[in-house]
Amino acid sequence: MEEVEKIGRVLKLVERYEDYLFRKAWGMTFIILGLLAPLNVLLILKAQSIANVLGMSVEGFISLTSIMIALTIVAATIYFFTSATIAASRRRKFSFSREMPHAFAISLIWLVCLNLARFVPQRFAAVSWLWSAGCASLLSYVVLWKMQVHKSFRELLVTGLILLSASLPIAFLTEAMIAETASLIIFTVAFVSGGIYSILMASKVLGEGEEAA
Repeated sequence: MEEVEKIGRVLKLVERYEDYLFRKAWGMTFIILGLLAPLNVLLILKAQSIANVLGMSVEGFISLTSIMIALTIVAATIYFFTSATIAASRRRKFSFSREMPHAFAISLIWLVCLNLARFVPQRFAAVSWLWSAGCASLLSYVVLWKMQVHKSFRELLVTGLILLSASLPIAFLTEAMIAETASLIIFTVAFVSGGIYSILMASKVLGEGEEAA
């Protein structure tokens, strides 16, 4: 009986360690996304003046910065989650059939949602990224909840709801500059605060696991 309880505690500790790793990965990804995506928008808005200083065409500057920032976000996301998966596999044998379906589903969700933002009518262009990121966050939460591979992190649910609910009053603003500024602020605050909360919760979960052991 004592041996069974000991095995149970070890499995619980492994589960908490995985929870810590992937909460931290989500947190870092949210912070990177919350900082770099608005930065890309700001650079696009200031493209004319910056391109003139650099001696580039406006189109060339926008394309270059957008590609560089997009690649940075994708590379950082892959690094965070690959590192988490490798670290977790040291405690539990890696299973391609267990890990990849939800990873593929979430990646596809974000790719589709962010690209759909391009087809939003111009009238709602200022909030299109809030809608796409909000929907992607909610759908990612649903995937993790349904597949039950890792914990269905509430940070995704809360961030998605904040983005979608905050976008509603902005959608009715008639001043484009005010709407764009408000959207950038909400996007940054929602993702950065969600990322910080996720990292703090990761540390808390790990601490509780060590105490239980």
